[in-house]
Amino acid sequence: SPRAKKGIYVDSAIHAREWISTAVNLNILLNLLRGYTDKDPQVVELLNAFDVTIVPVINVDGYVYTWVTNRMWRKTRRPNPDGSFGVDMNRNAPVEWCQRGASTTPSSDIYCGPYALSEPELIATFDYITLLSNVLIYWNLHSYGQELIIPYAYDNTIITPDRDHHLEAGGRMWEAIQIATGLSYDGPRPPNGVYSGFAMDYIYDKLKVKYSGLIELRDTGRYGFVLPESQICDNSREIWEGFKAHASFALNNP
Repeated sequence: SPRAKKGIYVDSAIHAREWISTAVNLNILLNLLRGYTDKDPQVVELLNAFDVTIVPVINVDGYVYTWVTNRMWRKTRRPNPDGSFGVDMNRNAPVEWCQRGASTTPSSDIYCGPYALSEPELIATFDYITLLSNVLIYWNLHSYGQELIIPYAYDNTIITPDRDHHLEAGGRMWEAIQIATGLSYDGPRPPNGVYSGFAMDYIYDKLKVKYSGLIELRDTGRYGFVLPESQICDNSREIWEGFKAHASFALNNP
């Protein structure tokens, strides 16, 4: 009988100011649609094997705020008791919540929230991935740093049971990125720092999504969050090639 389809879930703009993440994610969607319509063999094979979910903006209120008020806003727009606003959704997941690399101060950019999983957008993300039940790959797109990050963020000394496959899949992605544009990404590896409450860790640990990771897109600091428009196409192209290489490996190593 035909092999059951697996799932890929890619989201972006969990941090509102990381606009390039949304552009790159939408480019993945565009290439999937164009490739399938044009009968590109690689895309047809991929979509025959995977159901792909693209979420261009998780942090909608924060994202809108960066367009109309403050370009550098990071968090959600939740009103806090001290008069400040926002929770860092990537410190709000219920995995080692608010232990390290997060803050209990509501005005902080890395405020972990009043309690774990306080943010409805994060609840919706986890609930939907659970409902899908077939997700094999989860990517959380960020900027900036040019890094391929794998679990765990809350303890980067832990070797996960899937570490070898994480490294191999990430290595395939790294090679595809280099071939596409010549750019080097650091990794794949856990983050250099230690951070509690990452969505990536919860989705790997609790939702059992084997290839759960985080990608820090361009650049390494020259432009930071305000990446020039001239780099959008190349950043999108390299990640598209990496997306295909990563998915191909994961499909054969579920």
